[in-house]
Parts: sequence; C-alpha cells; structure tokens
Amino acid sequence: MLVTCHDLLPFTLPGYYPTRGERLLKQSLLRHSYRGLSRASLVVAVSEFTAGEAIGRLSLSPSNVVVVPNMVRRVFRPFDRAAAESVLAAAGVYLPPGPRVLSVGHSGPYKNIEFLLEVMATRPLQEATLIRLGGLTRQQRQLAGALNLERRVLPAGPVTDEVLAALYAASDALAQPSRAEGFGIPVVEAMACGLPVVTSDGGALPEVAGEAGVVVPLVRPGAANRFAEALAAASAPSPSRRQLVDRGIARAASYSPEVVIPMLRDAYARAGGSV
Repeated sequence: MLVTCHDLLPFTLPGYYPTRGERLLKQSLLRHSYRGLSRASLVVAVSEFTAGEAIGRLSLSPSNVVVVPNMVRRVFRPFDRAAAESVLAAAGVYLPPGPRVLSVGHSGPYKNIEFLLEVMATRPLQEATLIRLGGLTRQQRQLAGALNLERRVLPAGPVTDEVLAALYAASDALAQPSRAEGFGIPVVEAMACGLPVVTSDGGALPEVAGEAGVVVPLVRPGAANRFAEALAAASAPSPSRRQLVDRGIARAASYSPEVVIPMLRDAYARAGGSV
C-alpha cells in the first residue's frame, strides 16, 4: 500500500489550530490517516522536510519513504503583464497601480498573516498594496485597521486557475511568510508565472524555493523589516529582480508534470501497484 503524506503539521506545529477545541476535534478525525502512514509499504512525501517529519515522528524506515514533490499545473506559466491585466479585467478584477504584493492561502494561524500585515505597515512598503487571496479573519481585519492598512489590502477571490495565474503575472512579488509548510504550492505557482518569491524559512519553504527565492528567517530580530525590504527589492525593476524571475521559471520546471509524473510512476511500481 502506498500512502502520500503532504505534511504532519496538524500534529507537530504548535499554534496550528486557533482553538484547543478545534485541535482536539480535527486531530481525532485525522488519526485514521495518521495511522495509515505507519501501515503503508511505501510513503510518498512531498518534500524532504515532510519526509523527515514522517520518519522522526512515526519511526518509519528511511528506505520506506520516497520524496516526490507536488507538481505545478500547466495553467501556471509565464506571460506578460498586459495579457494578465486583460484576463483580470475580463473577470472583473482591477488592481491598483504601484507595487503589488500577492498573498495566496487561507488565514489560519500558521500562515502568519498577522506578521504579513505588520510587514505591509513598514516604511519600505508604504506605497504597496497587498492583494490577499484567501481572506482575512475578523481579528486580522481589525489589525489591518489598527495599522491603517484598510485602503492597502485588496481582497481577491475566489478565482479560477486562469485568473489566479493572471494575478501571479500581474503582481510584483509573492509573500509567503508561513511559520511552516509541508510544501508550499503558491511558491512554485508564482515562480512558474515569473513572479519573484519572498518566503520565510518555515518548514519546506526554503527547500522548495531553492536559490530562486529570497528566504527570510523568522526568528531573527527585525524579521518584519527584513521581509519588507526583500519584498520592496523584489518588486522594483532591476537586474536582480530579473534574475529572480529567470531563476524562478527554471526552478518551477523541476516541478512540471513531465518531471513529477515519472517519479510517481516509479513510486507506484516500487509499491507493487499499477498505473
């Protein structure tokens, strides 16, 4: 039996759940899947980070764990901003001028949205708009108000994959400040669309971004200012930004279906299954 493990964060990351009640309920619902990993003849982990978590937490044999990354779908590809703006306009999405920082993902605690709002309030990003795809909680909206960000946070979504690809292509930088991720698919999608990535050092994010993204450690003093400076630099036209774009597109190619599907086939063949 082959089992794919995307992450163990619901069991390993402190603060993953907003409340104790939600933690107890959802962990109980996940116990069956959790135990299934121990019974599998082969576990496919989507990152080295997740593989290490599975091996350490469940005492799995490293020989029974193989890393096969998530793949980036073909809809996420480079195209110019003018074409992206046309796609967005047809969908009724209009982005403001000026630097555009894109954030993609739900608003749960480990996504670190409060940190991102603090980043947006710093001087390097005082002219930037946060395009937020995934919503904000009531507390996060209150924080945005306290930081005078109401006019600089633009909610977007839900959107189709085509519109999401256009949002990547029409933005200036992706912000991914999560405390941890088992993989971090927005990082790969953004790179595939030619959008520079600024990410935290949480979980698998440095592994996935590689040398194609800017990684800012969260635990060091002044992390918010450093994250803001990295986003500002990645958003400004420059040779270094062009390098990030080119590196990102090349990096995303290693997550393409042409690369990942043969890895999956090999894993299923090894587990004794058929494709």
